[in-house]
Amino acid sequence: VQHLHASLLGYINNSNFDRPGFRILDMCCGSGVQALAVLGMLDVLRKSGHDSLAAVNVEAVAVDVNQRALRFTEFNARLNRLQVTTMQTDLLADDAVISIEKLVGRGENKKFDILLANPPFIPTPNLVSDDAALALRGTTSISNNSQSYGLFSSGGVSGEDCLRAIIQM
Repeated sequence: VQHLHASLLGYINNSNFDRPGFRILDMCCGSGVQALAVLGMLDVLRKSGHDSLAAVNVEAVAVDVNQRALRFTEFNARLNRLQVTTMQTDLLADDAVISIEKLVGRGENKKFDILLANPPFIPTPNLVSDDAALALRGTTSISNNSQSYGLFSSGGVSGEDCLRAIIQM
């Protein structure tokens, strides 16, 4: 995100906005910092007089499995006077794509211009669970060791479970 400003205006100027607007999807959003940074960049560009942004409606959707993280995203958005739609879903669940489509829709007019993701990537040992990333999302504790692996860090045994889910989507 910190280098996006170098190409963002070029992307906007070269895009044909025949869709309702400019859309951002932040998966595994945490505090929402990535989506909010892009919204902030767009706001600065708009205020600096870039005509290509004047009539463009900007929408940001932030997705996370952790309700507390989503509350932080909402708080940070309000604090910065930015608008973000939040959605709780587990990207590793079988119905994750369906859940996201219910919120954002599907089809040509529902495409995203920017996809952001900061998925958990820390490998979680087998001794905690055979499928640690999924087990930690359950409502019951799987072992005493599970407390040392939070949702923000549990990337599954290889550390790539959420990343694979995002790429498949």
